[in-house]
Amino acid sequence: MKKLFTLLFAVGFATGLLAQVDRKVLLEEFTNASCPPCASQNPAFNALIDANEDVVVAIKYQTAFPGFDPFNQQNPGEVATRADYYGLSGVPTAWINGTAGDDSYAGGAGDWDVAGGGYEGGPYGYNQAVIDFAAMQTTPISMTIDHVLNDDATMATVTVTITNESDAAFGMEDGRLHVAMLEAEVVFPEPPGSTNELEFTDIMRKMYPNENGTMLTDSLPAGETATYTFDVDVPDYIYGLNEIRFIAFVQYHATTEVFQAENT
Repeated sequence: MKKLFTLLFAVGFATGLLAQVDRKVLLEEFTNASCPPCASQNPAFNALIDANEDVVVAIKYQTAFPGFDPFNQQNPGEVATRADYYGLSGVPTAWINGTAGDDSYAGGAGDWDVAGGGYEGGPYGYNQAVIDFAAMQTTPISMTIDHVLNDDATMATVTVTITNESDAAFGMEDGRLHVAMLEAEVVFPEPPGSTNELEFTDIMRKMYPNENGTMLTDSLPAGETATYTFDVDVPDYIYGLNEIRFIAFVQYHATTEVFQAENT
């Protein structure tokens, strides 16, 4: 892996940044191929994602519980680290821009009804009003991400740019740039787990340089751009090379807030 920093240097930590661009909505769902509630909630959740593909970046972490999951067996460690980071207690659960939706999110626009017996972050609670609210939130940074596969699709070069669109320096004491390879869609002829779920989308397959991301400890001056380039191996367990996608997101590790996300 190589990282190219363009005009990125320390100018001090800035507060009160002037946000100037829309924040792409990051949806991170933890799910499992042998989880009946996952199989029942995922179709509507996936349809919501599909209807908002212009403003949503989705990533699915296939967990080791409650039962067998072929994706998890191929990459259990990175999923476990992200689950521990969020304090995952059950599946399916989804975080939106680093926050698990509850009765107060978006002024109560979601359908979680935690007070009435629902639970925070359940995919069933996400609706168009929640997505619209998240998509209206602004952020100081914009992002782009591109990838190029080599001729035999064994390696890829991923380039991420972060631009500070505000008029003040953007910096975080513990910011992280996370980059992940996804398979956009995998459809099995027979269910791989104990439910009837055949179709899986936006599956996290590998994270670069790892699940802990790249530290963003320096400040990015107003109007400047930082470029990060990753030369990565394509895992041999990918089902469909034509389904490879990459996503990137910037997260403040200490608070879980996601400042921006983008996909190829």
